[in-house]
Formats: sequence, C-alpha cells, structure tokens
Amino acid sequence: MLRVYSAVSGEEIAVLDAEEFVGKEAKVMKQFLATLTGCSRFRQKLFSRDTVEIRDDDVVLTDDVLLVKLDFERSGEQGMAAISACCTKDDVKALEQLLRLPHDPNEKDTQGCTALHYGARSGGCQCVTLLLEARADVDANDASGGDRNLGPTALHMAALQGQLDVVRILLEAGAEKDKTTTSGMTPLHCAACNGFVEVVRFLVEAGVEMDK
Repeated sequence: MLRVYSAVSGEEIAVLDAEEFVGKEAKVMKQFLATLTGCSRFRQKLFSRDTVEIRDDDVVLTDDVLLVKLDFERSGEQGMAAISACCTKDDVKALEQLLRLPHDPNEKDTQGCTALHYGARSGGCQCVTLLLEARADVDANDASGGDRNLGPTALHMAALQGQLDVVRILLEAGAEKDKTTTSGMTPLHCAACNGFVEVVRFLVEAGVEMDK
C-alpha cells in the first residue's frame, strides 16, 4: 500500500493501492487525490519522506508521500493579463505553469471576466479543459455589466462566437444551459442571433428550453 500524509499535521489522508500509482507520473496520483480532497492537482505539492519534492512528471516510487495543500496567490492585473493571453491563444503549456503558482481559476480581471470566459470565447479547448480540471466555476458570470449574477457565462460566450467544441465541453462539465443574462439572453439566443446553426442544433439536441 502507498500512504499519503499531511506534511503539516502528519494526519493520514489516504491509503492507495501501490500498483495503481507506483511507476506512473505523480500527476496521476495528484488527479486521484483531487477527487478525495477537493483540492486540484495545481494546489498540491508532494514530497518524499526525506522532503524531496515529487514533481508532476516524476515517477512515483514505493515510499510514503507527504502532501501540502497550497493557498492561491492573487494574480493582480499583470497576472490576469498573462492568463487571459494564454487562454486566448490556447497556450496550454503556459497556462499550466500559471495554474501551478497556484492561480485561482475563478479570479476575475478588471473587465469582470475569468480565464474560462477568455478560453471559451476564443475556442481554446485545451485551456478550457485544463481550467475545468483546476476547478474553474463553469457557470461564473462576467461581471462587467455590474451584476455578478446575470452577466454572460463561458457558455454564453462560446455560443456567441460559434465555438461548438467548447460548448460541448462546457455542457459535459455541467454548465447551466438555460441561464439568462441581464438582457434575457440564453446561450441558445446567443448562437441563433449570430447564425451559428450547428451550435443551435447542438443546444436544442441537448434539451435547452426553446421558449425561454
């Protein structure tokens, strides 16, 4: 068996089947621990018993493991600009590095947008998927209109730009498909207004409300 302990308290966090993780990259273990602890792999640091850090691409050995849960660092204006640029370009490698700081995927910039909004709008499927793994709020609102509860979500933005693949990813992640904005727009309205027939068809097949 492979045991994981808190590096702070010494408390046993998990007992894992060694055969499932030994010889594999530590990232695999972190992803599993995320399901147990609610702490995404980007907020985890693993160490061996002799306090040597086990990085994501390191191979897990048979020793017990120590886990540190990291607090988010506030990105600030420059940090958010870097994150939004990564998502706009779908630069998944650069985004991975920023999330490891760790950056809060739900932090909003001066425009009221999260990183997920930028990824959805530009069709950055890889970045959207990575942000969801980092526990980005799939239904977070763009607060630029002044209302934190009725601004467009990432799904609205993806539909508005005809980003079918992103729409599919967001719905699979449980996005609220009938959410309305301050102007009463649903994702279906967003896609229909811009003539994105494939997105409209997909949303209809996904069971959106037609008369909302």
